[in-house]
Amino acid sequence: MFISRRYLADFDWVLLALALAAGLFGVVEISSVEPFPGHWQKQLINIGVGVLLLFFVTFVDYRTIVHFAPFFYGAGIVLLLLVLGPLGKVKHGNRSWLDLGYFGLQPSEFAKIFTLLMLTYFLAQVRKRPLDLRTLVIAGIIWIVPVVLVFLQNDTGSSRPPLASARPLPSQSGTRPTSTSTSCSGMRTGIR
Repeated sequence: MFISRRYLADFDWVLLALALAAGLFGVVEISSVEPFPGHWQKQLINIGVGVLLLFFVTFVDYRTIVHFAPFFYGAGIVLLLLVLGPLGKVKHGNRSWLDLGYFGLQPSEFAKIFTLLMLTYFLAQVRKRPLDLRTLVIAGIIWIVPVVLVFLQNDTGSSRPPLASARPLPSQSGTRPTSTSTSCSGMRTGIR
């Protein structure tokens, strides 16, 4: 049997059902206002693709995914750069979409995940705790490059979650509390 009983027993079916219910609720809302014909059908297709990707990713060992983090991170940076080039499409005042014909792609959403994967990959290889300044600077560079590229797209809404997600990283990595509070207050000041 391709799918083991343990996988079926360990899978969080309630979470999947809640996510599907939220997605389907969104489809009902979109179909009721119908911003343009066929939009709700596109949303259904997107939900289906998302569920297929979810199951594909859950079959892959997380260490394999983290192992390929540099490739994913590089691809995310390239996609963010393409948005700033001629392939970028302005939508609602933001140049944050790639126009790929039938569908659009917002690389900043993928870059968030790829950046966290890259930080995980990098920090997992560092054995020294607390982290030294060199390690924190490299982690900061890994984090800041996609954030700056998203800011250049005039898409501050997509750049705020990565800012927030980076705040706990120093404390999770074994840095002293005084260093963590100083770096967090500096980030807080930088985004106001």
